[in-house]
Amino acid sequence: MTKTGHDHTQFATADEKFKVKLAMLQVLEQEIPWRVEHDGKVFRDEDTGHRNLAFCPLNDSDFAKWSLLPGKSQYPEPLRQALVAKLAEHLKAKYIEGDPEFDSHGRSTFSRPERTEMQARAKASFETLKKRADAQRQKENLSDRIAELEANLETEKARVAS
Repeated sequence: MTKTGHDHTQFATADEKFKVKLAMLQVLEQEIPWRVEHDGKVFRDEDTGHRNLAFCPLNDSDFAKWSLLPGKSQYPEPLRQALVAKLAEHLKAKYIEGDPEFDSHGRSTFSRPERTEMQARAKASFETLKKRADAQRQKENLSDRIAELEANLETEKARVAS
């Protein structure tokens, strides 16, 4: 099946947009931002005081819905602007052409057989991001680890005393 000139142009444009989104995944692999309020202040959980991670796509569905467009983004404006700036810098450093303010896309568009290499890169990034999220949470939110160590200490004290 051959593509018409119009279909080929749309396909190439979609590929460029996917390359930009994949580049943003690479940026997030270095550090997932912390969730912030609309005024840019760090959001903390009411019960634990822990910082929470900002939205990060960890599967195909999240990746499809993900947008950095003003008014459509999953991020408050201060964080969205910071991410756009980081992505623009990354794109320039990697010589990737594209607008850093990407939009959501259809899952079927990304899942076409011609894009298996991009799909594989996305899936690999999702796995890396899951590990990055766990590592950041563990490093940042040490109160859970402290409580665990204190419980272990009490258990050991009781064992030694008996």
